Amino acid sequence: MKFKYIAFFIFNFYIYANTYEDGMQEDSDFVENIQYITNPLKLKKLSLSSNPDIQLASIRQIRKLLSDSNDISKYDAFIESGIIPVLVKHLKSKNSNMVFEATWALTNLASGTSEQTQAVVDGGAIPLLINLLESDNSKVVNQAVWALSNIVGEDNAEYRDQCIELEIIPKLIKFIDDYDSTTDLIRNVAWTMVNLCRLKIPPISIKNVQKILPGFEKLIDHHDPNTVSDSLWGISYSIQMDSNANYIQLILNNEAIVIRVSELLTHPESKIHTPALRIIGNIACGSDEQTQKILDYGILTKLKELLSFSSNENVIKEIFWVLSNILAGPIEQVNAVFDAGLFPIILEYSSDENIKLKNELIWCIKNAAKYPESLKAMMKMGVIQNLSEMVMDIYGSEDDEEEKVLINVLTALQKFAITSNEKDVLKEIQKSGSARVIAKLQKHENEEIQHLAKMYKMKY
Repeated sequence: MKFKYIAFFIFNFYIYANTYEDGMQEDSDFVENIQYITNPLKLKKLSLSSNPDIQLASIRQIRKLLSDSNDISKYDAFIESGIIPVLVKHLKSKNSNMVFEATWALTNLASGTSEQTQAVVDGGAIPLLINLLESDNSKVVNQAVWALSNIVGEDNAEYRDQCIELEIIPKLIKFIDDYDSTTDLIRNVAWTMVNLCRLKIPPISIKNVQKILPGFEKLIDHHDPNTVSDSLWGISYSIQMDSNANYIQLILNNEAIVIRVSELLTHPESKIHTPALRIIGNIACGSDEQTQKILDYGILTKLKELLSFSSNENVIKEIFWVLSNILAGPIEQVNAVFDAGLFPIILEYSSDENIKLKNELIWCIKNAAKYPESLKAMMKMGVIQNLSEMVMDIYGSEDDEEEKVLINVLTALQKFAITSNEKDVLKEIQKSGSARVIAKLQKHENEEIQHLAKMYKMKY
């Protein structure tokens, strides 16, 4: 019975569709049945109707089809139908429902491949979407922000620069200051600002980072953890430029941001820890003076506290990465890490199964080993035993990542032997039982591992 009803309904709808195309019969039944059309070309033709109800119904159906599809390759049929110029034209409609549906459709198309996003940009969408940020309709504003976020999220720096030239940054910051802004809108604003700061070639200019930072300063104080997390990522992206201390200095000059980032290291939400640590680590990649500035904010105490309660391996890996950057600095900064009591804690992770975490730990050891004082301190903590156990744990693995870690471990052992008392190092290696494993590594397939193992044999 149900099947017959559906068949009859489809048959009737087929008559309606052909009646409209042939005789331009425009009635409420036809408008209702547009929701069953799936052909992009037919929908595009209907969207150009002189009847506003048919226009809206067809644009809404296009939006629904784009929203319901998990296969972005299906977007191509709509783009090839020539629908983008029609959607862009409807962004100027006086009907807010029409504007909303057209904006949503463009949002979906801009979320696809680079080519699909480019088609939206080439269709002239950016200026009109920027204009919609001034709309009185909150739904339209939110959707326009989302569409722009998808566009500037692309690797193409030209899209970002075009949006910035059209004053997207002050328009976005205005929503942060508006008490009527919903959490959903603020999240989209934050994500759009993050995408503006993502590393592209060329990167966002320091002048524009300066404009956007006041917005991030407010957002990292927001009650919503997702907004805070995204905003922290935006700050971290804005200072990850290679060898450019000027970007880092912008952050350090904003005391409110530095203090808040430091506070967020002990936030209960783990999603906040990683981007906060990335900011600290990026600053520690700067000059010795910039690293010292972040140390002066008591960051080592915060890192120790975070280590005491976090079980998230990715967070722990990020902590080790931050520490490895600090330990690459002058002796005063290395001593600060030891004085904070962090080294015995991080050595406890030497037997951890997470190979990436282990690799960051080895970098901490290698960087600290360049000074005799810290080297002796690590020897007393049993670091040779830790490194030897890592050799035995990794031995036999054919994983490329683990082989890289093995190279780092063997290099670290060699560094200890060169800088410290060779006999003491050899005794510790033999005591651990790793000497036999290192001897076997002379036949390893990896030539670098072979070379390091043979050097050990020649030396000892």
